[in-house]
Amino acid sequence: MPRRRNLGSPGRILPVMGPQMAGGEARDVQVWQALRAARERPDPGDPATSVGPLDQSREAFLAWVRAAGEPHVVREHPPVRHARHLAASWGMALGDAVRATLFDADGATVLVAVPADRKIDAPRLRVALGVARVAVLRADRGVGRLGWVNLPGDPGALPGLPGPFGAHLFFDPEVLDRDEVVVAFSPTSSVRVGPGAYLAATGGTRLACVGITRLLPEGGSVEDPPRDRA
Repeated sequence: MPRRRNLGSPGRILPVMGPQMAGGEARDVQVWQALRAARERPDPGDPATSVGPLDQSREAFLAWVRAAGEPHVVREHPPVRHARHLAASWGMALGDAVRATLFDADGATVLVAVPADRKIDAPRLRVALGVARVAVLRADRGVGRLGWVNLPGDPGALPGLPGPFGAHLFFDPEVLDRDEVVVAFSPTSSVRVGPGAYLAATGGTRLACVGITRLLPEGGSVEDPPRDRA
């Protein structure tokens, strides 16, 4: 059993990259590179591609956490390519990592956070937001219409802070089921913190949006409806 419109104690570190990659990891890198090569590149001057300083948002978040006296651990690490990779780098369960996806919702920019073992149900998200259309702008590995444009470094785990994108954060309530969560500041920096502190510091709004699929750490998935659909 898993633990539980302003549209406007440290874990064990595992090796993230190395000269000898397992077959699955090597294939993952190949898929990542193929996605980058095939994607149409947006105009970096398009206002939609604007990204604020990641360091500024990171320091504002940490200042809030420190002022609130919330326990947290910050780490610098080799680049992680996605939220699954982020969880593994901390030696934590897949669902303990936050997977962030940036959406366009009828022209408003929203960042949606879910446990990394969950997928966002796009039709459910659209209805919950009360909009006619949602489209992915940015996600892990540079997936999405805007991809990694104007973000530093190679594509990786999308930062889980809304500030750099001028977005509002929405989170599925399953994020609160975890004792602690790991949130990416960038592909090479992340924090482990209580989920309540993460959401309070970012001004997140509760919004049920996950589907019935739960991803497994070893790959594959099972049907596991969220509580409000069980």
